[in-house]
Amino acid sequence: MLSLARHWLKRDPFASLAQPLIGRIASDHAVTCVAVEISGLERFTAVAVAEGSGNFRLTTEVGSRFPALISATGRCIAAFGDFAPDRIQTRFERLRWDNPPSFAQWLDQVEQAKQRGYAEDAGHYIAGVTVLAAPVFRSPGRPSHALTAIGLTRSMAGDVHDALAADLVASAAMLTQQIARMG
Repeated sequence: MLSLARHWLKRDPFASLAQPLIGRIASDHAVTCVAVEISGLERFTAVAVAEGSGNFRLTTEVGSRFPALISATGRCIAAFGDFAPDRIQTRFERLRWDNPPSFAQWLDQVEQAKQRGYAEDAGHYIAGVTVLAAPVFRSPGRPSHALTAIGLTRSMAGDVHDALAADLVASAAMLTQQIARMG
């Protein structure tokens, strides 16, 4: 089943467009970078993966599925998706985290994502790991995809963090423009 999903996902034009960008981000910033397709409040699915050259790597496979509101990608979905708060809270309460944030804390982080243009999960989903995510839009409204970067929290501080976040946001904006031109 997973091989069938991988075959189908490889035909998605977004994955083809995203792969070189996430490959460069992974290499430049020594992180794992994943492009995901968002399925509303249900889930997101990895459609392209690139691993940096750092000593520590978190891996995921193309076709892997995750609950929609988990980690930084979930904050992006909530921040840019215009979903009713009660629908979000019900789903949020079912998530499994290493270090769960309170719903109020998570909502504050969703607001920060709206202001910054990207979301961050610093050790909540996986202890000691920071995940950044930037939304990609097929059309105005809810994001259709996202780019995520995953690395050890201790290696993603200060200027390193800021440069990675800026690169993710710029790459997500570029993909949004490319998708819009396609149609």
